[in-house]
Amino acid sequence: MIAMLDAFPAVLRAVVVGLSDAQVRWKPSPGDWSIIEVLRHLEDEEHEDFPPRLRSTLEDPQRKWEPIEPQAWPADRDYANADLAATLDGFASERARTLAWFRGVCERGDADWTASYAHWVQVERCAGDLLAAWVAHDQLHLRQITKRRFQLVAKACEGFTLDYAGEW
Repeated sequence: MIAMLDAFPAVLRAVVVGLSDAQVRWKPSPGDWSIIEVLRHLEDEEHEDFPPRLRSTLEDPQRKWEPIEPQAWPADRDYANADLAATLDGFASERARTLAWFRGVCERGDADWTASYAHWVQVERCAGDLLAAWVAHDQLHLRQITKRRFQLVAKACEGFTLDYAGEW
């Protein structure tokens, strides 16, 4: 899991290489997120969701989590107008900081991955669930960015069919 978490900032940089500013800000519909909005979301999640909640659960499973509103963040924090380079750098920096903490936890070897927190909205979540969800969350948003790239190809090649490439 550490290797996947560690590699992800470079994966994000690679997946946006060659995209114009207009392309990273494009949305197929108003309810969708652009690539820059996904990237900003990942940066905020790194700072306010998965790592701090995992840490809290490992240190004191009874301590209440700080409330967050990730669905409101894009509008409240003006994700659409974020700077791409600053966002990628911010995410990479935050991920490096959280991984330094996480490596320390793993090196000590005393983490109780079954320690659980009774989330008020969802079922009880143990630390192992949070770790798995943290890594999976990266992959879900990578899929979302890849889908936007596919949609950009379809948009640029309007009038031509993409079916020879295979099914999306």
